[in-house]
Amino acid sequence: VDTSGLRGIWSNSRGCDLLDGCAPFYDTDRTKDGKFLAVGALEPEFYKLLLEGLQLDPSTLPAQNDQDGWPRLGAIFTETIASRTRAEWETVFAASDACVSPVLEPDEAAAHPHNAARGVFGRDGDALDPAPAPKLSRTPGIPGTANILPVGRDTAAILAELGVSAAQAAALEAAGTVSTAQAKSKL
Repeated sequence: VDTSGLRGIWSNSRGCDLLDGCAPFYDTDRTKDGKFLAVGALEPEFYKLLLEGLQLDPSTLPAQNDQDGWPRLGAIFTETIASRTRAEWETVFAASDACVSPVLEPDEAAAHPHNAARGVFGRDGDALDPAPAPKLSRTPGIPGTANILPVGRDTAAILAELGVSAAQAAALEAAGTVSTAQAKSKL
C-alpha cells in the first residue's frame, strides 16, 4: 500500500500513527479510579481546550504535531489523567468542546440519557443487548438473544443441499472450516 501521501496519519506499522494510539491527543487513558477517559482532540482548537481542561501550560509541552515529542506528551497526559477519577474529569470537560469523553461500562452506556432516549440497548432477562441498527420504520427489529439462532444450526442441511457428503462435512468440521450445532460431549 502506498502511504506516502498519508505520512503521520497512516502507515503499515501499528501504533505509530495519528489514529492508532500513537498520538497522545487521540487515545484512552486510565483514571485514578481505574476507569478510562477517551481523548480525540485532533484539531488545534480542540487540543487547546484539552490542555486547558488538563491544566497544562502549552509552552512547557512539545508541539501537538511534533511526533518526536509524542512519547513525552503521552507520559504527561497519562500522569495527569491518572490524577483524578473519571467522574472528576467528566465534570471538568462536561461543558467543553475538547473532544474528551468517559469510556462507559455496558450498564452505564445503556443508562446514558442519549442512549436511553434512542433505545440503543434492550434487556433480554438479565442480559443487556444492543438494539438492531439502523432502526427501520417498517422492520424495526427486536433486541434480545432469544431470537438468535445457534451457530451452525443449518450447516449440515446447507452442506447436504450443496452436495457435500457426510464424510466431507465431517472433515470440514474437524478442520474448523464449518461448525454445526451438534452437542459435543465434555467427557
